[in-house]
Amino acid sequence: MKANTALFLALITSALILGKPTFALEGQIHGGHEISSAHENVGQSQNSFFNAEILKIDKANGKVTIRHEEIKNLAMLPMMMAYQVKNPSILNQFKEGDLVRIKAIMQNGKVVISQMVLQGN
Repeated sequence: MKANTALFLALITSALILGKPTFALEGQIHGGHEISSAHENVGQSQNSFFNAEILKIDKANGKVTIRHEEIKNLAMLPMMMAYQVKNPSILNQFKEGDLVRIKAIMQNGKVVISQMVLQGN
């Protein structure tokens, strides 16, 4: 209980000093994604590519499992996760182990890969 009170007081104090809200959940895991206070940048720069490695391709379900760096336009930290691909036919161009550059968008509340190319192309 004392820890919760201390955290609450620290958040209120930082909000008063900084003049902006502080996110109590920052750095915690929620629904498989680490929550970040960078929400103000979400949606900006939808054309940003990020680097990833293909770990698994699931053509039947139109998904690809990747290990990726930070996805800045979606405020997502580096992680390994399976994502839906907007156009599953592009999966035929890749194999597990490929290093790729990816664009992702938020669609119906889910991250969807909208574009994927081999690194160096």
